Amino acid sequence: MSHIILICSDKEFNVSKLNFDNFNIEICDYSLYCEFENIINKKYVYEVYIDYNKNSFYEFKKFISENIYKNEQIDILSLWLGGDYSKHIVSMPKFKNIKDYGFVEEEIDYYYENNYKLKYYYVNAECFDINHFYDLMHKYGISITIKKYNKKTLI
Repeated sequence: MSHIILICSDKEFNVSKLNFDNFNIEICDYSLYCEFENIINKKYVYEVYIDYNKNSFYEFKKFISENIYKNEQIDILSLWLGGDYSKHIVSMPKFKNIKDYGFVEEEIDYYYENNYKLKYYYVNAECFDINHFYDLMHKYGISITIKKYNKKTLI
């Protein structure tokens, strides 16, 4: 059970040249996260290790502004990986009189993988703010698509 933040992009970032004090980005083998294979639709996937504080936000925003060019976009996913069934069991059909809990966990996993719905947000790179950053850090099951335009407008 863990919270992860993934950056998905059609272009490759040179992570060895990225040097930030408050967060780290690593190339991610997203096949490890088979729960979300139907969600990830970009060629390159990176896992972000970051804490919620203002310095992290400013560095993350700098990363976004320096690595997204006009008319490019990245997806930032905030996901919860496996195991915490309290997050989604309330939407499942009710089970009655089940004695084998292993079976229940398998059914929950199956239901979760096939019914997982992200909340999508679309943001201009210049408009990415501390509230979006807060959502990434504290909410699960969201996708923020960031695109760079010339104007400061939301898409």
